[in-house]
Amino acid sequence: MTTNLDKNFQTFENRVLNGGFKIYSFKLSDYNNVVNEDFQIENNDKIGILLISIPRMFEMTFIPFTNKCSNLININVDPIDLCIKHFIESNLKNCDLNMFDVIYDYEMDHFNKPKILMQSIGHVSSAAYYYPSTDNSKMKLGLSVHPSYGGWFAFRAVLIEKKNDGIFQNSCYFNEKFVKNYTFNSPINVLKGIDSEKILIDFNQNWKNNNYRNCIKTVDVYSKIQQNYFITPSHLRINYLKKIGVL
Repeated sequence: MTTNLDKNFQTFENRVLNGGFKIYSFKLSDYNNVVNEDFQIENNDKIGILLISIPRMFEMTFIPFTNKCSNLININVDPIDLCIKHFIESNLKNCDLNMFDVIYDYEMDHFNKPKILMQSIGHVSSAAYYYPSTDNSKMKLGLSVHPSYGGWFAFRAVLIEKKNDGIFQNSCYFNEKFVKNYTFNSPINVLKGIDSEKILIDFNQNWKNNNYRNCIKTVDVYSKIQQNYFITPSHLRINYLKKIGVL
């Protein structure tokens, strides 16, 4: 029997997909097993939901958002971050899904460390294979590669059911899709046989040329407008949007 909760979550999922995002599930225990204690999350038995943005998000969600947000020029926040926060939280509210805590990729705790390690979640959810940095001082950052989008994607947010709610035990759809048949599967090692060290160096030293994003054949890439937006320094992005006539 389909419940209102089932319908609400399906509606939310469809809106997210149509907005240029993809959804992956993971068990908190799998994440906790691969990170140190400082980054672990309580409630090992819960299922988390990872949202990533794919190339079409920029035109499908971000540009329409900037057209509607008249006071964007006066807000001292990265427009992309503001857009995604608004998109996720407004859709959760409209779909009556207030039982989730949302953690965004940019959030820090009071010790100024990330609240959650997105690349680790990307790996345990099978969304993207994580290639950690080596001891080489030239490669400080590791790289996640999606099997379909290569480097043309971004981790955006994680949804975690609020403590002790247990409400999704009543959702047949959620349990069938994300809980009942859940098994941990390692992501595809898409760089197998490819010089990953060279790609890591390119990512760390020459990220603006976007070559690392094309480390594999992909089904889609960022538009030229989107590429230019992301290589523009954060404090100048509003000016860029004004220049191209979006604001």
